[in-house]
Amino acid sequence: MAYKFLDKYPYLTPLSVTSTESRVISESINLKRKSIRKNAQRFDFTITLTDAANANLHSDLMGHWFTYGMETPFYIDVPQPLFTDDLTIGSGIAVSGAHLAGDDTINIVSGGYFKIPAGRFITFNGHSKLYVVKETLEGYNGILKIGPALVAPVSSGATVFINDVQAYVLNEADNSVFSYESGIIQSATLKFIENV
Repeated sequence: MAYKFLDKYPYLTPLSVTSTESRVISESINLKRKSIRKNAQRFDFTITLTDAANANLHSDLMGHWFTYGMETPFYIDVPQPLFTDDLTIGSGIAVSGAHLAGDDTINIVSGGYFKIPAGRFITFNGHSKLYVVKETLEGYNGILKIGPALVAPVSSGATVFINDVQAYVLNEADNSVFSYESGIIQSATLKFIENV
């Protein structure tokens, strides 16, 4: 599936999506290791624009950089992991019952049969945080297992977005790597971090 940056430059999977978590790791003198997770998590994205041999790409990227810099978040299409497009979308998949921040199981219901594969990025109406489906779920309703746990409450009836998902991101400091041929950009690799 093709995704687009600035609504005109396509990028495709596979690409780099990294889950960054805050952990404290210590090792004792006898080499026993202890890891403590601090319940903070974000996704980092690296995309390469295809069909980038375009005289306007550099000026479009400069305009984008000076509009958003590293401080102002914006949305990009979420590049879904390979092999998670085997999904069936019911008519209006929604949250059943309210869920609190910290919940990692979400009751959902649909007006039709659905299938949401493990590994799929999703989000909820009113949420900018991305979540990953931990186990494939199919049927007319069920318990959706997600990671990380909710960072904010989700109300009953909130829409579950499993298709056309967008990530709320910031430009990374070492944002761009360009390759040129005859003075024209041939490809651009861009880095973004999820705004959490």
